[in-house]
Amino acid sequence: MANSKRIQFFKSFISRQNWSLPNSIIYYILKNPSTSKVYQKLIQSCKYFFIKNPILIINQKLYIAIKTYLPYPKEIDFKNITSKLWIKNEINISSRNGDEGYRASSIVPKIFKCDAQRLILMKQIISFKELLFLASNVQKIILDCTIKNKHTTISLAFCNTISDAYKTRLEEIIDEIIEAEVRDFKIPFISFHGMYEE
Repeated sequence: MANSKRIQFFKSFISRQNWSLPNSIIYYILKNPSTSKVYQKLIQSCKYFFIKNPILIINQKLYIAIKTYLPYPKEIDFKNITSKLWIKNEINISSRNGDEGYRASSIVPKIFKCDAQRLILMKQIISFKELLFLASNVQKIILDCTIKNKHTTISLAFCNTISDAYKTRLEEIIDEIIEAEVRDFKIPFISFHGMYEE
């Protein structure tokens, strides 16, 4: 069924196009769509744009997990997907441990752009560069048992408008880090207005 639809799709495709703009500009537009809506309009106007730069826009929440961990009704085998993904809403990548299930590092190369406002990573080993790519637009991020690079220096500076309760919680976290006898991570630098430099 899927192959039949694919054949029908390619059957009416014309590889040679006559554009009113130079090919270099068309190529730039093709490879650098400004928004997902622009890209959707492009592929609706001409199949050429999808065939030359196939991107699947995912407007719903995307859960990537092993079957026994988060059993959602629609399963996708990412090994068989040749198109890039444009994530719009939420992305949740989960596994039981770092060696089992899906790894964020194996999914990132398949993503064209991540506009997700919510990111959840569970039991992941991820580089800082990959995290920045996935979290470029997030408003809420959850890192549950996710391991950061032990050689990366992390600095967290909070704005002056955070509440006293928030400051108190940050001070508790700082005290926990200082008092820990064994640390398998590089100590982060945390700062906010009114904290003791010590």
